[in-house]
Amino acid sequence: HHYHTDGDSISEIEVPNEPFYSFFEMHCTQTGAIYFCGSGTSPGPAFTIYRMADGNSIPELLSSYPGGFPQMITSNVEGDVFVVDENALFKSDDAGNTWTNLGPLPGNI
Repeated sequence: HHYHTDGDSISEIEVPNEPFYSFFEMHCTQTGAIYFCGSGTSPGPAFTIYRMADGNSIPELLSSYPGGFPQMITSNVEGDVFVVDENALFKSDDAGNTWTNLGPLPGNI
């Protein structure tokens, strides 16, 4: 279980065992969407990003994510979502439906 707060309330979120083998990063946006980065179950992609939005209790696979191991996920007030993998920074301006590679990470991160 994990907990989510929106500034006015706190709610408990139960993360299902499937479709994750394990998950290692969770981010709640200001609009209430919840993003999970995890390692998927076989068969399927090794590294995955899922989204729960609009009160949906079932995680939705964002199959368009083109990156590798997602190490961090965050968002801004405009609703853009950012993911850092081991090599690059990715941005989605449409809730994770498409992703743009913003370039490689500096070598000292």
